Amino acid sequence: MEIPEELITELQVPALELSALQGVNGVGLGMREENEEHFEELAVRVYVDDATDVPELPTQLADLPV
Repeated sequence: MEIPEELITELQVPALELSALQGVNGVGLGMREENEEHFEELAVRVYVDDATDVPELPTQLADLPV
């Protein structure tokens, strides 16, 4: 799946803001995953130090699920 350049540009500032949160160590784009089930849909992926202590995150960015 090709990711549109406009989407990458639109997510740059929110990704920097999320990366500044304590415990967040990366933000990217990838396929949506819920409860270990994978979907053919793009989502904003937020990588954290500890999955049991996730900071409060938005549910959507650029019309994509987080």
